[in-house]
Amino acid sequence: MWMLTAGSPAGATRSCANRQLAPFEAEYQVLRNGEPIGVAVSRLTRDGDQWTYAMETEANKGLAGLLGGHILELSRFYWVGGEPRAAAYRYEQGIRFKSRNHEAEFDWSRQEVRGEYQKKPYTLPLSPGQSDRMLVNLKLIHGLLHGQQQLVFDSVEKGRVERLTFQRNGQHEMDTPLGPMQTVVIERQHRNPMRQTRSWHAQALAYLPVRMQQIDRKDDEVIEMALVRVESSPCQS
Repeated sequence: MWMLTAGSPAGATRSCANRQLAPFEAEYQVLRNGEPIGVAVSRLTRDGDQWTYAMETEANKGLAGLLGGHILELSRFYWVGGEPRAAAYRYEQGIRFKSRNHEAEFDWSRQEVRGEYQKKPYTLPLSPGQSDRMLVNLKLIHGLLHGQQQLVFDSVEKGRVERLTFQRNGQHEMDTPLGPMQTVVIERQHRNPMRQTRSWHAQALAYLPVRMQQIDRKDDEVIEMALVRVESSPCQS
């Protein structure tokens, strides 16, 4: 077992020599406008040939905690030709008296995606490389691990296909509870100028994000996630 927690020396980390991801678990503190509101845990697990990448977020402080906020988002996939290929997607968001759900299945034999968003079914044509929003996060890590410069992904979101474009924006040494880490800064290109999404990916942790930030200037809201724990190596030995 390979574990890093707050206070662990940065020298305990290592990068992926063979560029292959292995099952891992990472925990983040969630903040809204600088104030802690909950925790999020991401997990990459394997069952035979099928893999699952999931994130579960639980609000336990402030108003969000009182409302019982909970989000589960997961993607099931297979590795095909060294690339993750989407198989199924599920999103569940619930707060007291309100919920939101999205499910999708990727049928590569029929070249179509069948899903249901907010109880409305849909069917979409499936093109090579297409995936879901959760798997895009892993494909981004995988792309950085393989030195890819073009980070563009087609994602099924809310019953439609959206093209998500990410841009490298230099490097930054970041102080973390695990010690100082050299990171690659990634920015998502939004069509809405009032929104900004940025993440910092540590090379020593196989480009796992050590911090994520989403800014909504319209609502004067900043949502951040900061890494506090990594359990098991994200690299195959």
